[in-house]
Amino acid sequence: MKLHHCCELPGSHFTPELEAHFILSVSLRVLSTMKLGLFRLKVIKALGAGKNQRNRDATQLWLRMSDDTLAPLQNDDQDLGWRGIENGSHIVVYIAHQN
Repeated sequence: MKLHHCCELPGSHFTPELEAHFILSVSLRVLSTMKLGLFRLKVIKALGAGKNQRNRDATQLWLRMSDDTLAPLQNDDQDLGWRGIENGSHIVVYIAHQN
C-alpha cells in the first residue's frame, strides 16, 4: 500500500490539489488481519513521527476509494481487510502535531 503524508487536512476527494500538499509518500507492507490501531502506530513509525505521544493521538487516516473519495479510518478495533484495505490501496495521513 502507499502512504501519503499530507501537510494539511484533506478534503473529501483525492485530487491533484491534494497531491500538491503531500510531504512524503512511502510504500508499506502489512497483513489484512492487522487491526487499525496497530496499523496507525506502524504508519506513524514509517513516517518518522513516532517519538512524540501527541503525534500518536493526533494522527488521522483516510482510505482512497475507487471513485477518489476519501473514507475516514476511525475504528481501531477493525481489521484492515474489513475496511477494504489491500495491496495497492492509498492511505492519506495527517498528523496535527509534528514535534
